[in-house]
Amino acid sequence: MTIRVWDGAPVTPGKCDLLIVGGGAAGLALAHALADTGKRIIVAEAGTEDWEPASQEIYAGKAAGLPIDLAAARLRMLGGSTNHWGGRSHPFDVASFAPRPWLGLPGWPISYADFAAYLAPAMALLEIPAGNFVAAHWRPEGDPVWPFDKTKFIERCWRFSPPTLMQERVGEVLRAKANLEVLLDCNLVGLHRDGQGQRVARCTLSTLSGKRQSLEAGMVVLATGGIENARLLLAANEGGFGNDYDQVGRYFAGHPVYEPLAIQLLDGVAKPKFFSRFDQSGAAVEGMVSLAASAQERRETTAVDGAFYPGAGQFGSVGIKALRRIWRSVKRAEWPEELGRDLAIVAGDLDATGEELLRRANLAKTPDRLTVSVLVEQVPNPESRVVLNAERDALGMRRATVDWRLSEVDRHSIQTFANLLAHEIGRLNVGRAQLAEFILDSTVPMPRHGNSAHHIGTTRMSASPRTGVVDINCRVFDVPNLFIAGSSVFPVGDRVHPTLNLVALTLRLADHLKALWRPPEYLSNPTEHRQTPPAATVRG
Repeated sequence: MTIRVWDGAPVTPGKCDLLIVGGGAAGLALAHALADTGKRIIVAEAGTEDWEPASQEIYAGKAAGLPIDLAAARLRMLGGSTNHWGGRSHPFDVASFAPRPWLGLPGWPISYADFAAYLAPAMALLEIPAGNFVAAHWRPEGDPVWPFDKTKFIERCWRFSPPTLMQERVGEVLRAKANLEVLLDCNLVGLHRDGQGQRVARCTLSTLSGKRQSLEAGMVVLATGGIENARLLLAANEGGFGNDYDQVGRYFAGHPVYEPLAIQLLDGVAKPKFFSRFDQSGAAVEGMVSLAASAQERRETTAVDGAFYPGAGQFGSVGIKALRRIWRSVKRAEWPEELGRDLAIVAGDLDATGEELLRRANLAKTPDRLTVSVLVEQVPNPESRVVLNAERDALGMRRATVDWRLSEVDRHSIQTFANLLAHEIGRLNVGRAQLAEFILDSTVPMPRHGNSAHHIGTTRMSASPRTGVVDINCRVFDVPNLFIAGSSVFPVGDRVHPTLNLVALTLRLADHLKALWRPPEYLSNPTEHRQTPPAATVRG
């Protein structure tokens, strides 16, 4: 394999067996899984090996609903968003695949077993040590236990990737494969149908400077993230593929983070070590509490997780948050948008900011006040969506507008979690809870969320093109050679970070593509060949 910045010169021989659009977690995982097939595979990565402002600017767009910075929330470079993820991982829950009638959700169109078969290789690829995610297995010996009512809360835990940088993780293996090539500064700007209007016949690729070439690909996989996958489909022929029922871009969801309550610990009470990040048996672990499945059904909520952070919480005081905004701009070599405002915030929060900086440097004691940070699963909402706006980027492509909407069910889920947890903290006599105003009063607007930069659902998997974009094999409905990889295919987001789960589904897609490539004689005598992956169980 070669990794090179493409100069627009013709890609010889002008066709390939597979074009993977996007060199992030999904795209590189797919290339790695297919490296031994001998098929000619091209990975078209829009960025280069470094962060470059001109390339990153292509991601700029508009937010019409909940605030989201489209350019900052994603990275347009080799390795994609693995260049800034924290490694926090947990697989989907079995319950998220099942129907949830109180939310009107039919469940995934595949069984949990179809997904779970690929968890172990996904964990290995992301360098997460083998093992389970059972909270009791990881609790430190002798650690105090807060015995929550199990009909309301269960303990869960995250496990961590180092975090893995995908371009480093798979680079050595891929470089040894002559059938693979990664083209940098290679932007997909067009998908074109064949004469019958069914298959993708050719793709138009462009450098940022405007040099273009047409490429024939036997199969195409879009692996550009939850916003960009939808944008590319919508932009293709200005009508798009897979959009006969106006489903592309709908059901956009993230994992908005809120801090709905604080806990003042009683004298002599310490937070269990389990609820902080710690190392156990060679693995990095952090505990949390989750709304029990029975409580979700009884109270008609989505899934919610809560973690306990000292002092001002996961994202820090208002001063720390302002410093973080300034630092993000500096790292992007940009002048901070609201530098004056943020400096004023820091100046007005000097005591809390200074105390927190000292604590993070282990120069001050851990406060006895905890902030609970919750990650909420959003109920799928067709009106929360990605659309194209009239503005065009440097490549001539229409930019995206994200109309991200939070529903009353989502708010109800957060309020339910916070109220139940406040009651439990009092019952356990470990502290006193203080609920945020938006929890106590439903007429108070929701505060600004902590954006987790997870983009989900815009090309969702479904049993029918009337309710989704891809089938159970991640193939775009009615387009036999176009597939999608990544969190955009999730029909629901659960309340878990997406990287581990999207990599598992990508490895499942890889097995499906291998099956499509097998020669006809394989089907007549499969015992002489490698066993086919298990057939998916269609639901709903």
